[in-house]
Amino acid sequence: MPPETPPAPTFEVLPQRQTWTEPARAAAELPGGPAVVLLEDASGRPVQLLTAQQARKTVQARLSGQSEDDQPTLRADLSEVVRAARWREVWSPFESRWWYYRAARLLYPDRYRKLISFGPVWFLQIDPRHNPREIRVTDQVWQSEGPFIGPWNYHKEAQRALETLWDLFDLCRHPEQLRRTPHGRRCPYADMGRCDAPCDGSVPPQAMDTRTADAWRFLRGETDRTAAVLHERMQSHARGQRFEQAAQVKQQLAVVEEWNRRTRWRTQPDTHWNLLCIIPATRRKASRPFLFRRGVLEEGPVMQDRKLLEQLPTWAGAALGTPPADTPPVQRMEQAWLMAHFLDRVESRQSLVVRLGDAAALPADLDEHLRGYLDGRSK
Repeated sequence: MPPETPPAPTFEVLPQRQTWTEPARAAAELPGGPAVVLLEDASGRPVQLLTAQQARKTVQARLSGQSEDDQPTLRADLSEVVRAARWREVWSPFESRWWYYRAARLLYPDRYRKLISFGPVWFLQIDPRHNPREIRVTDQVWQSEGPFIGPWNYHKEAQRALETLWDLFDLCRHPEQLRRTPHGRRCPYADMGRCDAPCDGSVPPQAMDTRTADAWRFLRGETDRTAAVLHERMQSHARGQRFEQAAQVKQQLAVVEEWNRRTRWRTQPDTHWNLLCIIPATRRKASRPFLFRRGVLEEGPVMQDRKLLEQLPTWAGAALGTPPADTPPVQRMEQAWLMAHFLDRVESRQSLVVRLGDAAALPADLDEHLRGYLDGRSK
């Protein structure tokens, strides 16, 4: 059941409000452009939360039972129930998704994830609770101990990346057995010489832990080191006329090259996941900046494109000089999901996304980035 009235923070998320007693006055004060809107009944109880590109026209259509092009629809006629609207104007589809998410999690805390348009994204995490340590796939970024690297938008992509590490570094492919060390059950990979089987106590776990650390360094970007080790191993096999083993290592080198080409640039450690995003305003010669620091998302003021070179560094410098807001870990995780999905959308390719690195500092060539963005906007 919906709450009797919207919780107080909703007033901040959706600060504008209009009430009416007659349908003819409905939605008259709503903006003509994009907005996140909450329709309420006469007692202020939520009826429907929605986003709209043309807020006034959309709400009027919902209250008339007509579509936005004045055609009949199967929608319920809300005109007898709805007597108020709260809203927030937004300037881009990304901003619309963000404010809709914030309103939904306040209004519908038990089911808001079913209402939003983005879902979990996936990371690889090194779990320090076991000896040897274990690399695993998770969507719970910043919810548990241990560093993370990602994101991947699909579980199967993250799982494929993990399996690549298994093959490159001869890691355990059955971690459930490794957790039972020394009482685990060895697998066929041990018999093939691809695993030293610490699971059954055949060897101490230190060697597996060392390979896990090497795999994590590879994930963090030290792929050249791995390639050099594999190249030397391949030459050693070739000198010893172990051509089958040399061919296997050559295949591993090809995997490293493919990783560098397709995966390395997409992933980064969670400590480095700090972004400055400048997103075009819908149908306006203006942009709005967003600062993302390890799950904490902050929006800046709308800036006219002609003033962006002057105003953006000032705002961003001041924002970075202030510690991130104290945001609950669950909300940081969900906003990481939102940001990952944005980076995979066409909208991000029309925006400027600047990686700030682990120091979360503005790059020296920010002006060059901004000029390139504005040149693209002017075409």
